[in-house]
Amino acid sequence: FVSPIFPGITDMKAIIEKVKGYADLIWLENLNLRGQFKGGIMTYIREKHPDLFPLYEEIYNKKRLDYWQALEHCIIWIFNLAQENKRKRNECLFFVFCR
Repeated sequence: FVSPIFPGITDMKAIIEKVKGYADLIWLENLNLRGQFKGGIMTYIREKHPDLFPLYEEIYNKKRLDYWQALEHCIIWIFNLAQENKRKRNECLFFVFCR
């Protein structure tokens, strides 16, 4: 279970590559910013990752889903490559992406 996925920070490709030989199921969940945590996370991103702040503004203040949709397509592509390799060894890999 990988949660939360921080846009632009969490390297999903690297995580899947590292665990695919050890796991047959991968759960992924995006970063949900609600309540009191939103302000703290947005301040942290603005201070520590200013290059990512516009992305976080789009996702969390303007409610744009483009990033999550693109990430889901990328994860499916990575998953399919991993699945193809596992199929050759008669193994399976499953993933669930929650947004």
